[in-house]
Formats: sequence, structure tokens, C-alpha cells
Amino acid sequence: MSLGARRERAVQQFQQVMSRFGTPEEINDGVSTAPSKRILAVAPGYQKVADGIIAARRIGLHAIRATCPNFNAWIQKMESLREP
Repeated sequence: MSLGARRERAVQQFQQVMSRFGTPEEINDGVSTAPSKRILAVAPGYQKVADGIIAARRIGLHAIRATCPNFNAWIQKMESLREP
């Protein structure tokens, strides 16, 4: 299978998981089904810290906040604590 075909298959698998949940935050529903475990099942070479940072940078904070209400609320709380 070509690299392009493997990527397309991975994207489809990730989209399938996302379609079952309201937000990305809801995906973390157990030890064996945590997001990193789901990613490893599709992409065995996944390295949570290094690849997670790259993914977060590519997605962007604005998009993450828009799709993750709990994370956004936490960030808003942190922002409210800073001095004027």
C-alpha cells in the first residue's frame, strides 16, 4: 500500500472515530480507548509527545479551542488570572 493510500485510510479511520463523538474531548472514554491508544492502532509509529506537539501546531490553538469547550474554558480561566 502506498504512503498516500495509508494516509487516506488513516484519515478515514480518524474521521470514523470523530463521527461517534460530539467533541474531541469526549473520545477519551477509557484506558484502552484513549486518543493516543486509538492513534497508535492506526499509526504504530506515533510518538505522543513529539507528534502531539506537531499536530497541535498544525491544527492551531484557535481551532482547538473552538472544538474543545472544556479546554477553552480552562484557557479562559487562565487568561482571567493574568494581571491587567
